[in-house]
Amino acid sequence: MNQTAPPKRTTQHLELGHFIRQLRESTRPDALGLPGSDRRRTPGLRREELAALCGISVTWLTWLEQGRAVHASTSALVQLADALRLDHANRHYLFELAGRPDPDVRPPEFDQLPRLLRVVDEMNCPAYALDVWWTIRAANKRARQLFSNWGQGSRSKVAPNLIHYVFLNPLAKQLLVDWKASAERLVAEFRADLGAIALQPEGEAFVHRLSQQSAEFATLWKRQQVADRTGGARSFNHPVKGLVHCEQVTLRTAMDPSLKVVMLMDSTLTP
Repeated sequence: MNQTAPPKRTTQHLELGHFIRQLRESTRPDALGLPGSDRRRTPGLRREELAALCGISVTWLTWLEQGRAVHASTSALVQLADALRLDHANRHYLFELAGRPDPDVRPPEFDQLPRLLRVVDEMNCPAYALDVWWTIRAANKRARQLFSNWGQGSRSKVAPNLIHYVFLNPLAKQLLVDWKASAERLVAEFRADLGAIALQPEGEAFVHRLSQQSAEFATLWKRQQVADRTGGARSFNHPVKGLVHCEQVTLRTAMDPSLKVVMLMDSTLTP
């Protein structure tokens, strides 16, 4: 009698399970209208509570969290994301790990990079464009002035990488005011951008190399925190300009969300 071997669970199954469990345990019951948050021995939702909110079985949710090779349909993922009220970054990461397209996101229709290159050059504030690996695909004159040790940005033979710069260039700790807080935020944003790519051979190699080179990155990466790169107040200790305060704004193109333009709006930086 022939028996079909059960599907093998992969690193991606395990990562998805760990992520769902982390989401469940970090969600306060009262945030979802459930009672008893202050009287619980452990924080977060119980499995049976999340299963009931999603309309799925406790057994299936348990298997999913254990990293078993179970089928996570798009509809089930939508129910999980909606029940947990996930923000964009966490929802995107959930679907990426499950290897499913988010029905609320349109796929890119054409290459946006040539347009972004022109947009960056036209901006009158420090601006640069990042791809999914956070390689700096374009940087205008004002950005190269602010991050002087980037070299010539996209004009150099090897394009700089923002996450490498923050963790491997000692000058980044001098430039970034409150480097520790910035580093924590950037790793969470970088993880959200990479999504399931981090579990593919190229992504695993990228993360492994950087973890070997920076213990600080390795520690932050293991926290599995994700966040949108939405912007906000940023401060820099510029070696020439002194203390510079900026407002960061990040724009993603509707056609290709993997490419983004980052602007640092500040009138003190002149060409």
